[in-house]
Amino acid sequence: MDKQALLENAKTIHPEVIRIRRHLHKYPELSFHENETQAFLIQELERIGINKIEKIADTGIAVELDSGNAGSCIALRADMDALPIQEANIADYVSVNAGIMHACGHDTHMSSLFGCLKLLNNNKSAWKGKVLAIFQPGEEVLPGGAIEVIKSGILKKHKAQLIIAQHVMPGMPVGNIGFREGPYMASTDEIYITVHGKGGHAATPALTKDTVACAAEMLLSIKSEIKTMAKDVPMVFSIGKLIANGSNNVIPSEVKMEGTFRTMDESFRSYAKTQMQTILQNIANRYGTNVSLEIRDGYPSLTNHQEYTSDAREFMQDLLGTKQVEIMDIRLTGEDFAYYSQKMPAIFYRFGVAGEKLGSVNVHNRFFDIDESALIYSVAGLAWLSIQFLNQFNS
Repeated sequence: MDKQALLENAKTIHPEVIRIRRHLHKYPELSFHENETQAFLIQELERIGINKIEKIADTGIAVELDSGNAGSCIALRADMDALPIQEANIADYVSVNAGIMHACGHDTHMSSLFGCLKLLNNNKSAWKGKVLAIFQPGEEVLPGGAIEVIKSGILKKHKAQLIIAQHVMPGMPVGNIGFREGPYMASTDEIYITVHGKGGHAATPALTKDTVACAAEMLLSIKSEIKTMAKDVPMVFSIGKLIANGSNNVIPSEVKMEGTFRTMDESFRSYAKTQMQTILQNIANRYGTNVSLEIRDGYPSLTNHQEYTSDAREFMQDLLGTKQVEIMDIRLTGEDFAYYSQKMPAIFYRFGVAGEKLGSVNVHNRFFDIDESALIYSVAGLAWLSIQFLNQFNS
């Protein structure tokens, strides 16, 4: 199947993909509660003649699509869950589920994977081997649905050689695609620090153990020392919540801080977390306070397979042209797709959704939406990568 025919096919099924996307957008469901989403997708997949479907990770779906020509398998993944946000858009497909919204593009990811499967199913002579399509629940909350998919054994069962996912990119023009070889997204650990001391009158600090001053020094010191340890490793340590519930003349007996620690390097991640308690304890000892540190492990860092991502970029340049394929900067945001990248070769890339009026609002925002012409390129791009990799692996 040549690239022009593929793009024309993607344009032909574009209205159907829009219908799927708008239905999913209108009826969003929170993480691990994607029951109606699961039922709808299974119904639509069966309608187009795709029947090798099984439920995984409770509310997820695994679809096996066989070309009929024996060969290797690749996996494609789309996330399913929405966010606890009240939508503020005005559209026929605006969310009808109060306080829940597809504000991160997962409706677009699912409908794009659906469209990709339809193209591949209708053109089996163009490729070899098998595709394992995974509609994954629970990307937005720890510990993430990717772990449950991996535990299900579905990837090992089908001997998937590579897993690919795509994600909307607000601000990137429709028709553009972006890749990053190697480390791309950060680990996402949550930090909880509590300082206990003897509270008292702010005018007699000698009679207290100043929890506020202690916490302030901890905040500045740990940010500085962790950054120094990191050297050239991309990282961030940020405190976003600090509660010192005293008053203008009261030093409280307790101060709480909450934040995030993110990095691109798993070895440094492990080392830095072991050093945090020492840094905090040394400061607490000087102030005569007690400190407790809780670190809740988040997603690992996401690393794209160097060789396959380079191949993917070249495949996409062949499909769309060099000017429409971008090289992405690293990001200190996180994604549970990272779990797959720790287990097997993986590619996570971006596609533009910014048109003249839509797609420039960032994700996780109550006004987020996309220019739906992006669905032509998200469908065609994913199908093209699938065909190229399968034919490469099975040549």
